[in-house]
Amino acid sequence: MVAVLALVGAPSAAANPPNPLCLDEGELGGAVRAQSDATYRLAYDPARKGTLGALFAPQQRMLREMEEKARAGDVASASRLGTLWSECMLSGIEYAQDKREQAVGFLEFAHAAGNRDAAYHLGMLTAVGLRDGMPSLLRAAPLLIESGRQRAVSNEVLAAADTYAAVLVSRLSHLTAEAFQAAWGATPKRRRTDVLVHYDFCAAQASVEVPPEGMDQAMLEQVLTGPMAGLPTDGLACDARDTPIGLRVPLEIPAA
Repeated sequence: MVAVLALVGAPSAAANPPNPLCLDEGELGGAVRAQSDATYRLAYDPARKGTLGALFAPQQRMLREMEEKARAGDVASASRLGTLWSECMLSGIEYAQDKREQAVGFLEFAHAAGNRDAAYHLGMLTAVGLRDGMPSLLRAAPLLIESGRQRAVSNEVLAAADTYAAVLVSRLSHLTAEAFQAAWGATPKRRRTDVLVHYDFCAAQASVEVPPEGMDQAMLEQVLTGPMAGLPTDGLACDARDTPIGLRVPLEIPAA
């Protein structure tokens, strides 16, 4: 039996490519140049129409203006930009230390002004350690509850479990079709399919009772356990528990 068992809406395992708006002009250019000099020249050749640089120039200009407003004390701009950067970080984008601190600073400024979206994203960053380097469910839960996106409960274990579930579901939404290729193996027909996943938070383990036809169960469970890596368990009282605490998630697996 599972002590806390929730059934959430099924996230899709297929995710869009990283949003170029996560990166400023220098970061985007550096990422393209890292692929090859030829790719960079094509992407930023001023003699060509429809290049990457030209395509995203308006958005980059908008972001620069938003950052200027946020620095000048505009709460809405600070919230929007802090939210964008925090969502990028939560999706796996790695920023330099100063940009992480700036994102957190914008969110803290907006949060102090009563912005609930800022409270939510501060909570998510706190849970995984991107706010201050110290992952914590207990410190994140009050922020998520304040945001209105997590239920208010009097039980500390339930609050910590809800926060863990929120972070886990967010990470699952960023799993790509490519992540499941090894689990499909040599299966000739790879249909989009659904699977019910059981997550044990304290054991950091995912399990499926019935894997999709043609999928290797051990490999599939390994992929599904990946999003639990590094998540804290403070507040879950794992050492004192006789029964597991976790989540049951219906997940859509795309055809790789």
